[in-house]
Amino acid sequence: MQYLPYLKQRALLGFSRGELTYSMRMCCIDMGDKYLILLVTDLPPRFSWLGLLFVVVIFLVSRPIIGHASDLGAEADSSNSIGGVRGSPEISGMPDLDSEVVLSGIEYPTGMAFLGPDDMLVLEQDKGTVQRVFQGQLLDTPILDVNVVNERDRFGIHEERGLLGIAVAEDDGNSETPRYVFLYYTEAEEEDGGEPLGNRLYRYEFLDNELVNPKMLLDLPVGDDNPAHNGGVIRLGPDGNVYVVIGNLLGPGLSEDVEHTLDQNIEDGDQVEGTGGILRITQDGEVVDSSGILGEGHPLDKYFAYGIRNSFGMDFDPITGNLWDTENGGLYDEINLVFPGFNSGWDKVMGKAESKQTFDAEDDLVDFDGMGEYSDPEFSWQGGTVPTAILFFHSYKLGSDFENDIFIGTATGNLHHFDLQDGRTDLALEGDLEDEVADDFEEGQSTIVASELGIITDLDVGPDGYLYGTSFDRNGSIFRLYPTNIIEENS
Repeated sequence: MQYLPYLKQRALLGFSRGELTYSMRMCCIDMGDKYLILLVTDLPPRFSWLGLLFVVVIFLVSRPIIGHASDLGAEADSSNSIGGVRGSPEISGMPDLDSEVVLSGIEYPTGMAFLGPDDMLVLEQDKGTVQRVFQGQLLDTPILDVNVVNERDRFGIHEERGLLGIAVAEDDGNSETPRYVFLYYTEAEEEDGGEPLGNRLYRYEFLDNELVNPKMLLDLPVGDDNPAHNGGVIRLGPDGNVYVVIGNLLGPGLSEDVEHTLDQNIEDGDQVEGTGGILRITQDGEVVDSSGILGEGHPLDKYFAYGIRNSFGMDFDPITGNLWDTENGGLYDEINLVFPGFNSGWDKVMGKAESKQTFDAEDDLVDFDGMGEYSDPEFSWQGGTVPTAILFFHSYKLGSDFENDIFIGTATGNLHHFDLQDGRTDLALEGDLEDEVADDFEEGQSTIVASELGIITDLDVGPDGYLYGTSFDRNGSIFRLYPTNIIEENS
């Protein structure tokens, strides 16, 4: 998934060749004063002519539809929209809630974290800057500026490298001990846009409005020719340890590289390299309990989960302590319950195992001598949803219907809501979704509670108990969802 304002994304073609399944999708991208048609495909380069043919055909068919959509948006009042982009956020499944823009004008925000009430840190992907937002205002200077890889790929599209993830340790109230801030970024040599050095996890100390005393905790690979699937989301677990996700570094069609390591379920493949999984370390960068889940030796001893293609979200259930993630998988996008040693299945399967008739979990997957275990996703969409952030809403401020439930943000601007069953290891699904799969666009609509929020890159619960998010496009915004009655009480 590239960070782009996807308006439409439809599967056009899917076919199999041997063990591989290829797909094509058409995207209509809002560029402000015009639309761009983009083909998203994982076809190998030798089939690129086929993609070009589909672009031409679909463009001719779609022109009347796109033109009509442009006319509808032309009358929108930009003062009521995020960053002045046509169309304002819509709250469709939450009648007693509303939304507002807290701040806009942030350059490509990828993550945020609260320091306290009305006080947060926000990341700017391309600039490598950590900005502080206090009482709704952006401070004049960033509190940190690091060198990041920020070039465009060969299609002129934003890379998925840069400043990508943040987590802030709880304030223990002891002024004698530093408060830690963890950052994940694709570090560049000497300056922004320099040669990539690695996808790196650093720990900083927050002192006197500065991030100081950096300590590198993880030095992970970065693709030389493929700028995608770098992950970067960081979470601090209830066990106090640091969890970070990284993808397989292989965006479709961007290079000739292929999966080749055991963590991507390649039988007799190369040893793991620190990609395609969720890694877990202590806040000092050490192996948890001095022993790995899947095996010993760096970096295998740091894997909490593997078989991950491309993830932009994970969060811990505040009641059970279980970890959940979202994953972009091409033909299927997923929500997963992630247990120690979890195998997400890539590159052998995405979506439920039953969706691939030739797949056998016992024979086709790498299990690291029985220490790894595959499990079907708790929910999957058949393409086009592009899930990003996942959040357990540990607050009562939006009402009891949403307390401790799951919210999922997407790159298509939608916010999905899921309730959980009593045991909190399964989602409470009804009707067409009881089979845990949204088979088409219409089925996936039923969980949407808000839309037109832009490319959602992060979600969080604010100290005020309301839901906050970052929007990558739409003039780089922070939005908030809140109960309508707080406005009525103050009016």
